[in-house]
Amino acid sequence: MRKAGDEECEAILLAQVEGRHGGPVDWRGTAEDIYQTLDPCLTSSERALMPALSELQAQPPAQIAAAVDAYLLPGPRALRALESFGDFVIVLLVPRHKLEAFDRSVGSWLA
Repeated sequence: MRKAGDEECEAILLAQVEGRHGGPVDWRGTAEDIYQTLDPCLTSSERALMPALSELQAQPPAQIAAAVDAYLLPGPRALRALESFGDFVIVLLVPRHKLEAFDRSVGSWLA
């Protein structure tokens, strides 16, 4: 990826994470959109930690992801939202033991 351009790197990232660790959500997406993206990626124990959709306020996807992450604190993975080059946000489930390194590596791309 070091020789790839920004948009090509983003496409590689999406190809690796989509359906396994998260995926893209429209920048105007709702909590329901985030849940649909995360559903195939969640374990049953993580799914049990997720709040009901009715408990989440209508907000931009990055703020919804932060709110959902607060519910996932007892779980093994955190939820992060990354800015993209398109008209979407990338939501990702990140192992908590790697969260500090992940947050540091993505830096300003955190939404």
